Amino acid sequence: METTPKKDINLVEKIQKRFTKMIDGCRKLKYEERLVKLNLTTIEARHQRLDMIQVYKVLNDRSNVYPKDFLKLSDRLGRKNSQKIYKKRVNKELSKYGFTFRAIDNWNELPDRVVKAESVNGFKGEYDHLMREVGRRS
Repeated sequence: METTPKKDINLVEKIQKRFTKMIDGCRKLKYEERLVKLNLTTIEARHQRLDMIQVYKVLNDRSNVYPKDFLKLSDRLGRKNSQKIYKKRVNKELSKYGFTFRAIDNWNELPDRVVKAESVNGFKGEYDHLMREVGRRS
């Protein structure tokens, strides 16, 4: 049986839900409350963060580790993101779950202050700050 990345993430998330219940003082809390108390994020949020860090590294690759056109900047600049990435159409089912396909939409939604960070650590800090802001608004 083949699984999709979403199914895999949900399986790992179930394990985290179960494990966090075993920690003293967390048993009767809702999952979201346990995450806040333990200073954790969901598996899906961590997965997305790692994708965004990887996109930043690819776009700012000074050592030429990645193929030149691995991610191609769009000719049409976005209003809030001047490093918008062009998203190719895919015909194969397998391609829909690949790194480049799943990460592009999330990257293109990031504001300039995040994507134009001076370093990887600067990017991480700006991204985390943005996610905390978004979390407060939800």
